[in-house]
Amino acid sequence: MLCYLVRNSRRYCLNKNVATTMVRLDSATTNSRPGKPKLHSFNDLRPVYTGSLNTQVKSVKAFSLTSSVIALALQPLMFEKLVLNQPVLTGVFLGTGCLGFILGTPLLLHYVTKRYVIELRFSAQSRIFEADTYSLLLRRQTLRFTAADVNVPSVPGPITSIVASGKPLLIDFNLFTDADAYEHLLGYDKPLNLQFNEIKSNSS
Repeated sequence: MLCYLVRNSRRYCLNKNVATTMVRLDSATTNSRPGKPKLHSFNDLRPVYTGSLNTQVKSVKAFSLTSSVIALALQPLMFEKLVLNQPVLTGVFLGTGCLGFILGTPLLLHYVTKRYVIELRFSAQSRIFEADTYSLLLRRQTLRFTAADVNVPSVPGPITSIVASGKPLLIDFNLFTDADAYEHLLGYDKPLNLQFNEIKSNSS
C-alpha cells in the first residue's frame, strides 16, 4: 500500500511539472506572437501647398458672415420701418428681398469658396494627402484621400482643378513646393502604358 501511494505521488508530481512546463511554453508562444500591424500615424505629413489667397478668402467670408448676423439682428427694426409702412404686396416684396439678400450672400460666397484649398499636406511614407478647406462658419475642414481617389477633369471648370473622393477642389498647381507630391497627385509618376498595334503588310 505504501509503495502504491509513493508511485501515485511521483506520477502526480511528474504530471504537474509537465503541465506547468506546457503552460509556460504556451504563454511564451502567445507573448511572442506578432501583434496586429500598426496603422499609419500620419506623423510625416508635411505641407506641400499653401494657397495664395487664404487671407483674402477668410476676410471676405468673415465680413459676409458678420454683416449677415448684424442684418438679422436688425430685422425687427427694418421690418417695422420698411414693411409695415408700405402696402401689403410691397412689404412682402421688400421683406423677402432683404431676407434673401442677407442669407443668400454668405451661402453663395461659400458655394464659390468651399472648393478653395487652404493647405495641402502629403505623407511620403503612406502616400496620403490631406486638403484643408473653409466651412460655412470659417472652420477648417480636412479631406483625406489618395492619388487613386483623384480625378483630373479633361476640361477643368473655372473653380475646379481636381475632384478628390467626389469633392471638387480648386488648386493652383504653380504653388506646389514638392515635385514628388505634385507628380503623385496628378499621376505623373505612373509608368506609361503604351500599346502599339502591330501592322502586318503582305508582300505580293
